[in-house]
Amino acid sequence: VIMGIGGADSVTIDVGASSNYRYYGFHLYDYTYTSLEIKGMTIINAFSPDGNGGAINIQSAGAVEIEDCVIGPGNKAASGAGIYINDTDVNVSGTTIKGNTAPASYFSGNNIYGVGLYINNNNSNTVNITNCVIRGNSGMASGPQNNMYGGGFYASGSSTTNFINTIIYNNELSRSGASSNWWSYGAGGSVDNGAQVYFVHTNILNNNAENTSSALDGRGGALWLNGQNGTSVYFLNSIIWGNTASTSDASEQMFASENNPSIVMNYSD
Repeated sequence: VIMGIGGADSVTIDVGASSNYRYYGFHLYDYTYTSLEIKGMTIINAFSPDGNGGAINIQSAGAVEIEDCVIGPGNKAASGAGIYINDTDVNVSGTTIKGNTAPASYFSGNNIYGVGLYINNNNSNTVNITNCVIRGNSGMASGPQNNMYGGGFYASGSSTTNFINTIIYNNELSRSGASSNWWSYGAGGSVDNGAQVYFVHTNILNNNAENTSSALDGRGGALWLNGQNGTSVYFLNSIIWGNTASTSDASEQMFASENNPSIVMNYSD
């Protein structure tokens, strides 16, 4: 257990990284331990060395729990500036992921995926996000730089992600000064490549996907869904409200999709 005594309000890890001196907060890679817990701390001002993962980078590790933490503000990466998860079982609870950014100008050649939270699991792993807040995370591009998928989160691969009693709000993908075919897709989140994502008592509110130079390329204020390889999303007692996108297609203010993803909604609005 890595635990802050006194909790996230009392213990702050300021990584103090910059564009010239780039460091993760925590980097858990190919570890063979049974489990690890990070608890009760705030992590700010990490700057990804390779574009993948800012505050917490987890790749092919033993099971990880992140509890009662604040991730942000000021962490930067192209993917998962807050938390980056690859091929690992992870439980995140009671945690706020906020104010993390993906400034495309610092990560040239990298598309933006899941500014707040990135999940790419291809080994039937499970990620649980419980009693969390994902807010105020933003991807920013100017001109022909980097397609962007998922301001709040991105989930991909043959895995299951559960959002339970969680709020995803005020996340943004913003692009200016570009011609067409540079994309800002899914400000709240993006679900891709066979991922199975469940939203239970989870609200997706007031997220914005925009391209001020090519309005049609800002799609999916709440979510962008790619049905490739059987992507599915399920909603139970959840609210999707107040999300916006620059596209003039009214149907894509909430969801934008391609390749026919499965969408199941029960007692949700």
